[in-house]
Amino acid sequence: MYVIGIVEDEKENQDNIVSLLEQFSSNKKIGFQYKIYSSSEEYIFDSVKVDILLLDIGLPKLDGMNLARQIREKAENTPIVFVTNLRQYALEGYEVSACGFIMKPATYYAVELALMRAIKNLEASNSGHLVLRQKSGTVYILHSDILYVEVSSHTTFIYSKEKTFEAHVPLSEIEKSLPKNAFIRVSNSAIVNVANITSLQGSDILMGDRIVLVSRRYRKTVMDHIVTYYGRK
Repeated sequence: MYVIGIVEDEKENQDNIVSLLEQFSSNKKIGFQYKIYSSSEEYIFDSVKVDILLLDIGLPKLDGMNLARQIREKAENTPIVFVTNLRQYALEGYEVSACGFIMKPATYYAVELALMRAIKNLEASNSGHLVLRQKSGTVYILHSDILYVEVSSHTTFIYSKEKTFEAHVPLSEIEKSLPKNAFIRVSNSAIVNVANITSLQGSDILMGDRIVLVSRRYRKTVMDHIVTYYGRK
């Protein structure tokens, strides 16, 4: 499920965009959550990370184009789609790598075209990341930062170099999204990042100061994978 931010100060335009997004979601079977902001300042001070930003240009105080510049100055690659009636800003949109323009009043065709492009850009920029869709927003975890993933008490825990993330996603689903050459299942409840193995303790694996148990069933496969992985280095 994607989180879409809508920065628009006029209620009529907000309602129209939400209606078109709901139509798009139903037609394409793509889940969305919406977050509406009436000003650039509301967006800046919100802690929720959005996946795609639909941005009006003609906003009071800090206009949409300058908000987009601030986003890019922070090196954020959030796909930005301008929703505006100010055609003269089209060229400036290239400066902030906008992935589309929707002219007001927005139409379904324009929204569909812009969102499909934004989703394609988002998926391309997220290669190399594990993407977790959570109620508070979307979390992107670099594959190289993941130590291991483990299921305990019906919750999946992703242990990274910096922090631990919780997800209510089956381990098998996370396994599908991880590169098979770098990650290996070591038991029915755990997957490790081979690149981040500190050492082996008997038949078990040390990841930093944590020990990950390797089950008898997976032992030979795990050891063969480790030897093959480091043989490529």
